[in-house]
Amino acid sequence: MTYKIPATQPDLPVELVDHILSFLQEDPKTLSVCMSVNILFCRLAQKHFCRILRLQNIPKYHPDGPEPPRILKLLTGSPHLTTYVRTVRIVFSLLSLLQRISHFPTYESHMASILQMLVNVKEVNIGWKRPNVMPWKTLPSTFRSAFCVFLRRQSITSLGIDYLSGFPLSILNDCASLRSLSLIGGFSFSSDGAKSQNNSRAQLERFNLNSIMENSSSSVTAWFESPGSPDLSTVTFLCAKTSFLEDHHHITRLLQMTRSLNVLELEFGREICTYYNPFAADAATAHIPLPVNLLLASLTKLRHLKISAVFSSTTDFFVSSDGETAHEQTVYRHPVSWIVRLLAPLGEHKHLEQIDFHFGLEMTPHVVRNHVPWKDLSTVLLSIQGLKKVRMAYIPIKRPLSQKKELIEVFNSDEHLSRLVKAGLLEISQL
Repeated sequence: MTYKIPATQPDLPVELVDHILSFLQEDPKTLSVCMSVNILFCRLAQKHFCRILRLQNIPKYHPDGPEPPRILKLLTGSPHLTTYVRTVRIVFSLLSLLQRISHFPTYESHMASILQMLVNVKEVNIGWKRPNVMPWKTLPSTFRSAFCVFLRRQSITSLGIDYLSGFPLSILNDCASLRSLSLIGGFSFSSDGAKSQNNSRAQLERFNLNSIMENSSSSVTAWFESPGSPDLSTVTFLCAKTSFLEDHHHITRLLQMTRSLNVLELEFGREICTYYNPFAADAATAHIPLPVNLLLASLTKLRHLKISAVFSSTTDFFVSSDGETAHEQTVYRHPVSWIVRLLAPLGEHKHLEQIDFHFGLEMTPHVVRNHVPWKDLSTVLLSIQGLKKVRMAYIPIKRPLSQKKELIEVFNSDEHLSRLVKAGLLEISQL
């Protein structure tokens, strides 16, 4: 039975209806319902539905909007709707064992056909449903080819790649119109066959990097150092998460390629954070320095710096040389000593106006009060000439309510932090 859309017209002005529907662009399911209200609603809702296309490779048990076959039918029947598409979000999910046995249908071919029809897209995001990571080569070759051709659209200015492994960065060499790039996952680069067909390089303004797979950051760095890759010298915003020690070295090399950086956000993984042992007999072993400096002082245009890290403590047991007596040794792993060394060269930086700290606390209030060197951090913050505002936000992790309340008192009562608060330089908040 074919449903016929009513021809009745709403009492509201067309412009007002169109404005109301514009707030539903993130709600494809509701827009689908609006398409069946009447002819006017159908025409207006289709336009807003197509602003953001969501494509998933397998059917959902509870879909939040039309799936790729229906979208392809809609765009094929009304080609003018393709001109309204501005954002494409592609999500891949893994078939369950039962679905594979029953030859469950997938939509990669429909998605490839849809991409070929789009001409005015500005933002693209492709990724694997978290927390899994999907190898790029497991996707059908027809889809991979269609996606590579699609990326060469001159209208595309923003690209996000999430939780894919082995993604070949060289296919982005021809994306000269890119202004924003986000790389989360694992990536590969080979100089063989990496020649660009376009003489102009993409002038990036925003770059986000999170190499969640080991040895991936080296591929990203090698790619940016190769001809035809996007130009980092024009980047004004950079966000980087360092998960491994090797990431720290490659982030330094990437920062050296920038010339216009205004905002830098750094998140240190657990392997990056230094070890601090308050009971160490030898002071030289109390702070184990990292061999690499991020060279922040060379970022002369930097105005805003954000640092995220986790305070944690672990208890280790070791056996004495006689092999009989077990000793307990508490090792506190935290980023403050490292942050102090990181900020120390910025004393004469005249343009850095704001620093934001986001700390996760896996320590007890006693440890935070007695073993975190807030004095050193306060001293280095006061030494930065152009600094106007410091915001410190912390979130207790796996702490009972009583300790959360006690942590508030710890931060409020620390004499070194209080001095910065009274001076109007520091704001402290618990998330």
